[in-house]
Amino acid sequence: MADDLISSKLSSDKEPLLYMLLFHQNKYHSIFYNPNTNKLTEPEIVIVLNKIACEESTPTANVNYDEIEALSNICLELWCKNNQIYPDDVERICRLYLKPESQEDNFTELLLKNQSS
Repeated sequence: MADDLISSKLSSDKEPLLYMLLFHQNKYHSIFYNPNTNKLTEPEIVIVLNKIACEESTPTANVNYDEIEALSNICLELWCKNNQIYPDDVERICRLYLKPESQEDNFTELLLKNQSS
């Protein structure tokens, strides 16, 4: 499987989340980033698996992958800042945007909101 995979799916949650799997110093880190609050969490693996679970038939969400890339960069920078780590020392394994079913297709304002934070 290739590294730095990017995808999206619909979620029943009320707020969007970006899931990132990072690799740093021989350890994997599962992170959720909430672009509405600009907060990161590293939940238990069971919570991660429940949120990202999908089947072959699970449809992807209609999102702009450049915007997911931009949100991913914000997330990585925040995680590195919080952990005092240089971003070039971290490998991105995958990213999954969890889009609320109720969210409109244009989430550019989330990106703009967090770039100004």
